[in-house]
This record gives sequence, C-alpha cells and structure tokens, in this order.
Amino acid sequence: MKKIYFLTLAIFCACIANAAGIINIYAKKSNVTTSLNLYAWTSNGELLGNWPGTPFSETVNIGGVDYWKMAVNTGTNATWNLIFNNSNGQTVDMKGPSTDTYYEVATGGSKGLIATTVADMNPNSTGFYLYGNEINNWNKDSSYEFQKTTTDKVYTLENVKVCGFFKVGNSDWTASFGPMNNNAAIIANTPITLTNSADSKNFYTDGTYIATFTLDMTNESPVLSFTGSKSNSEVYLKGEINNWSDNADWQFNSLGAGVYTLEKAFQASAGQFKITANSNWYGIPSENEPAILQYGTTTLGDGRNMILPEGTFAEKMTLNINEDGSVSISVEEGVFVEGIFLRGNINNWEADSAYKFTETAEGVYELKNIRLQGYFKIADAQWAKHNYGSADGSNIKIGTANYVVNGGESKNFTLNETYQCSVIKLDISGDSPILTISGEATTSGIFVATNTLGNDNAEWEFIDNGAGYYTLENTLQDEDFNIIVNGKSYGIAANHYTDNVIGYDEVIELVEGGNKIAIAEESAIGSFEVTITDNGVVSIMIIEGEYTNSSAIEIVDADNNAPIEYFNLQGVKATHLEKGIFIKKQGNKTTKVIF
Repeated sequence: MKKIYFLTLAIFCACIANAAGIINIYAKKSNVTTSLNLYAWTSNGELLGNWPGTPFSETVNIGGVDYWKMAVNTGTNATWNLIFNNSNGQTVDMKGPSTDTYYEVATGGSKGLIATTVADMNPNSTGFYLYGNEINNWNKDSSYEFQKTTTDKVYTLENVKVCGFFKVGNSDWTASFGPMNNNAAIIANTPITLTNSADSKNFYTDGTYIATFTLDMTNESPVLSFTGSKSNSEVYLKGEINNWSDNADWQFNSLGAGVYTLEKAFQASAGQFKITANSNWYGIPSENEPAILQYGTTTLGDGRNMILPEGTFAEKMTLNINEDGSVSISVEEGVFVEGIFLRGNINNWEADSAYKFTETAEGVYELKNIRLQGYFKIADAQWAKHNYGSADGSNIKIGTANYVVNGGESKNFTLNETYQCSVIKLDISGDSPILTISGEATTSGIFVATNTLGNDNAEWEFIDNGAGYYTLENTLQDEDFNIIVNGKSYGIAANHYTDNVIGYDEVIELVEGGNKIAIAEESAIGSFEVTITDNGVVSIMIIEGEYTNSSAIEIVDADNNAPIEYFNLQGVKATHLEKGIFIKKQGNKTTKVIF
C-alpha cells in the first residue's frame, strides 16, 4: 500500500493529483437496509465494479444517520456512470459525480429502485480533517472530519483513534496546519499553536489514544488540543504460535511517534509469523518463503512470512512506522539460560535459581523442599523446548503419577491447597512426561494484618481452597487491615476509594504496598475471600457480619474461682495474646495487665 508524506510542496501537489480519482459514494440506509450494490463504469466502457455490482460493506454514522460508504477509483476519467442495485431491482443509469456525494436509495422507479442525491447531508461539516500516516494513510476520511460546535470557529473531532504522525488540513490542502521546523509531540490537555504552511511538519502523541480533538480558529493562529485515554495498539505478531490471529499476548505496546515494542520471548521453534499494523500485513520482501529475519534492523513491506534463525529466540522486537509509510523492525536476540525451573505466581513466573531442578538421571529432574501454591508450570527459561503443564487445567494429585503435556498449548498446573513438597519429580525419559509431587498440606501463608493482630497471626490465616482461591471466616470490626501474601503486604491503590473504605460483596483488586483497607463505620466483616490469578493479580471480597457494640465490660458477680478472661482496650474479648495492654477479668474483678 502506498503511503504519502508531505515533505515538499512538489510532493504535496503530486499527492493531490493522485488522490483526485477517489470518489466516496454514500447511500442512506433508512429505506434500503439489508443489501445494496454499486455498479460503475467509465464512458469508454472500463468497468469500475463487476456486475451485478460491488456490495457496500462499510457503514459510517454522520450526524446521527447511518450511511453505506464505498470509495470508487475513477482514475483519470472525468466522466463515469453508476447504478445502484439489489434484489428489488436497479436504478436507471446515472452520471457519476465528480466529488463525494450522498444518495438516498429507495424502492420504486421504472427498474425497481430509485436514487436521488441529497445536498447538505451533514450540516455540521467544516471541511477540516485530521490526516495521518497510520490513521488514514494521509487521505481525506469523513470519519476524521472536524464538526461544528455551538461556538463559532471552534470545531471538534470526537472519539477517534490516533497514532503515528498526523496533522490538520482541509480537503484540498490549501490549509495545512502543523508545527514548523520539526515534528512535535502534542500532549493531552495541553493546547498547541498551529502554523498554516505547506512546509509545516507533523504531530505525534506518546502512544495510541482514543481522543477528542478541539480546533480553535477564533484567532489568527489556530490552536489544537485533545483529551482522551491511552488505548491498546493495533500492532500484533501473528503466526503459527497463535493461529495467525489477534492475540493480546502478542500485542505490541504503543510508545508513540510510530514506535511499537514487544518484550516477550519468541522462539525460532514457534514457526512462521508476520507483523500486522493497522490492518496492514508486513513481512520481508524476498524470493524465499519463509524468509529468515536476522537480528538487528530489517526493512519490512508487502513480503514473505518470516522465521528466526534456527536455535535462537528474540527477547524484544521494536517496530517503526515512519512518516512516509516505510516500516522497519529491530530484533534483539535473547541469551539462553540452561536448565528447567518451576515457574509460577509464587515466584512471578521467573526462571529463579531457587526453583531450578536437578537432573538425577537421564530425563529425570527433581526439586526438593519447596512450598507450593497457586498456579505453576515446569519450563526452561525461554519457554521453548520445555513447557510442561496440564492437558485440561485440572488439579495435580499429590503422591501419585500425573501425566502432563509439553508445549505452548498446555494449561497451568494447580493444587487443591498449599503444600510443603518434599520432592517434585518430572520424568521425561519415556514416551509421556510424568509429574509426581510428594509432600504434606501446609498453611497458606496469607493473613489478615492489623496493628493489633500483626502480620502473621495464625488465627487470621486464610484457608487455601486451590486454584488461587482463599477464604477466612473471622469477624473484624473497628480496625483497618491489609492482606499479607507470602510476606508481601497488599492494600488499596492510593486515591482509589474515598477514605479507603470498600463495600461488602464487591471484588476489589489490591496492589502490593497499597493503603490499609477500611470498612464502613459500625459494620463488621464476617468472612474474607481472596483470589490470586495465574498472573499474580490479588483481589479481595468481604462479606458482612454482625456488628457488636461492646465498648465496655459488663460487671458480673464476684467469683474467686471464676475463669480468667482477657479483653482489649475496646472491650472485645482477646483470644490470642501478644504484646500490648489488656484488661484481665476474673469474676467481678478487673485489672490492667501489660504483656
């Protein structure tokens, strides 16, 4: 696909000439909604659409009205003709317009359909557009046309995707608004003054955005600003590894100015692939299929499928989409780490030396004295030759042989609770890999922590129900708390909730090192539920319990032989004594004691 970058006035003029043969035809959908075709031909008989016509497929909404849209390339022909048709019949032969034109097509007429042109279909049209190398290939696009507002000479363009390089211009480029001298970053919520010149340069953002632009032309120098939020890129690695589909695991991160990165190990053994960006497919122009993508920087285009050099893997790819439409990719080679490892959310899925297996016999690997919970796999550091998981995601059985599978399609292992594993043994010496785990169930290592309870109070430790689901039935009131997960404190993100108060029966995502969690006044938690996903995201839900208003200790009859009870300073019975001041009660006698 040809991409245009307006560097000089000469190129600029040539581009206008090249685009002159593209005419957009719009058909209102109100009367003919199920299907519609367009048949077009030139005065000398050259077909611009095959009989029985090219179906309309693209729908746009303009001024709250839905239209079919089709671009017709009339080339250098000034005169051409068109017919609308569908199952109801066709219109009479009509002369093709010289500019973008709106039609209303309805049943009726001598041949079954009738089409009439409609003027001023979009009364809010301004004639100013956002043009870009990635958003519309520097071509006029009605979906990127600024619209009028209630304020004279102030125009908006709402909820559009923006990435790469862009600028503002009118339909014939007599107005070309951008920065002078050099390309410039435009920052959200920061207005920037425009220059109208054929030599003006382009803008770029610091990523891909869904943005709303405001063009203020009330003064001599127009001002452009935008608001919006960052969005995922439309750049993917697609190949045999993901069935040639859009896959979030293989989506590049948008850095802005046409730069996209993918920091993920990709093995040569994963097979053939291409890079897609904004609906374009990029490979290596080559006679070979597949073509070998070498490490370093390579120019991409409308080319062949790619593979990496045999026996290697890439740890980072950087795609550059330039203003003129040229595309290059820089690939950094990874360094192989020997051995296989237990990798899970217990160690952030890293190839950690503390979880490295020892080969005790040919094809037999063992890892001893490991505490294990949550999700895990057994794999090499590159997720390449060794990537052992479950076939169906079911729980691993302790003390018995489990048949497992190898490869990128394997599922994560899970346990039914936390175990202290004496031996984790992987045997791949035979035809089918076998995993055996010996060990005893142990505590979860996940606690409710408060100033009073501390961080590892055994009575406030969760039960591991397996697959990252933990529960605790205990009543807590009048005190803020954190969740301790294997020694790390989790709480609420700063400023996420008013006064850090969360509601009942609401799933809240926690962050490491977050603020203490609070509940509404004069309410109590009856039970806690914590989930930890396979990628380590910690969430909590609290269930309401019965609130007890016990601010004082009731006096009872004296009994020198009565049992001793302890209460904290709030009058709540203490079941577990640690350092602090407590009230000792025996019969009708109460005294303060310090532990």
